[in-house]
Amino acid sequence: MRPSDPFADRYTKLRLVGRGGFGVVYRAWDTEMERDIALKLLNPDLAADADWRKRFRQEATAASKLNHPNITIVFDRGEYESQPFIVMEFVEGEPLSKVIEQRLSLSDPERLFLIEQLCDGLHYAHQRHIVHRDVKPVNLVVREDHDGTALVRTLKILDFGIAKVVNTGQTSTGGMMFTPSYVSPEQIRGDEVDRRSDMFAVGAVAYELLVFKKAFDITSKNPFTFLEEVKQKIVAEPHLPMAAIRPDIDPELSGVVDRALAKAPEDRFKDLAEMRRSLHRIRIRLEENAPSSSQTTIVLNPKVQAVVKLARQALEADDPTAAVVHLQEALRSASNKVVKRFIEQSLEEALERQAAKRLERRARDEGAARGAIDYAKTAFERGDTTQAIRRLDEFQPAELVSEARDDLARAAALVRRAERIVAEGDADDRQAVLLELEAFTPADLGVAPLARLRARDGLERAAVARALSAIESARAAFTAGNRSEALESRAQFDEPRRVASALQELREANTAID
Repeated sequence: MRPSDPFADRYTKLRLVGRGGFGVVYRAWDTEMERDIALKLLNPDLAADADWRKRFRQEATAASKLNHPNITIVFDRGEYESQPFIVMEFVEGEPLSKVIEQRLSLSDPERLFLIEQLCDGLHYAHQRHIVHRDVKPVNLVVREDHDGTALVRTLKILDFGIAKVVNTGQTSTGGMMFTPSYVSPEQIRGDEVDRRSDMFAVGAVAYELLVFKKAFDITSKNPFTFLEEVKQKIVAEPHLPMAAIRPDIDPELSGVVDRALAKAPEDRFKDLAEMRRSLHRIRIRLEENAPSSSQTTIVLNPKVQAVVKLARQALEADDPTAAVVHLQEALRSASNKVVKRFIEQSLEEALERQAAKRLERRARDEGAARGAIDYAKTAFERGDTTQAIRRLDEFQPAELVSEARDDLARAAALVRRAERIVAEGDADDRQAVLLELEAFTPADLGVAPLARLRARDGLERAAVARALSAIESARAAFTAGNRSEALESRAQFDEPRRVASALQELREANTAID
């Protein structure tokens, strides 16, 4: 049965991936959201009555509100020509049934981590009053992710909200749909079903994953004896202890599975959170006691897994500092020594990358600082002190140029004082300040200003000498009676301020004679 045009408008590239009692499942491409999805079309024979379709809508809507890393997301639901359909997240991975069938080489801690995730997802749903009712290996998908340093397995639960509606609809016609090896005794008896029925199925799945045999192997193919065998094995007979199949099984672990498989619901765990805590405690003990060579994968809880993934993405984006922050957060949440060692190794790598990047950045900054200092020195040498200081004030990181900036500021202050003394001071003061500038360190800052000021000082000395010579000539002319010539020579001197005092003296003398 292949979807027709209403689906083809949005869901394309359909490929059949599974077929069962509930209907068929296609992998498809959602053209609006641009993502792969699983499109499940339910068997129209199951939806013959309107009340059943109403219940299906209610249960599918409730399931769509479940948001948990171990539960497959329901995106949409609807009907086409009275045939219900569901649009779900498509999960890349292998069904747990195939992992069991192929006897995938997993350590007990790795297997327990998968069961812990199953408990987590189901407990989350139970808290929201949703019971799965059809937990079995084929409804559980194991996705493998390589984060660059470790293999992380995530378990996803499929088909929430479907089994309850199907069973409700079938009961009304006197029948019941279930998977015999995982159905609880109360379901067989027709008693009220609650979260503890899912717990029984979790126990059956755990049993099978740990010993690669079903706790309740139903072999009858005869429809007349099939239900009787189910009732006998599920309701009446105890399951074979796991130690009889695997003598090396941990006794405490065997006890947890046995309790989940108790015939009476009240003899099981209070809820799956309690069962998960028991499994977690056993897993931590097994991991810490196992030789490191036996660890083929690292078991990370979803929170730590998410943080480690962020750290790996940060490293790939060349941001080791962010990776260090993420890994330090993950380290605080490490549940045991094995996980802690793994995170510490990743953190060591991130810290090395961070140190290398800091050295690289430091070298780059130091090169830029040398360029800024050279620019400032050049500006200072040509007399543009303001631009030189501003360039260093604007540079970041400031500490790389702070010493050069302080030296430049000291040199600028000395040069301003020297310029004033050379312009206005006497010979001794000028000589002293020039010697001070000559002795300034770092020496390269004083070279250009010193050369300018020495040249200016030489001009000053020559001007003074010319002034003294002019004054002597004027006095001689005045003494010889050439007063007009003496006064005129002072007035025409190229730097009148240097001879102003002598000129005033001669004018006063001239007035007195007159």
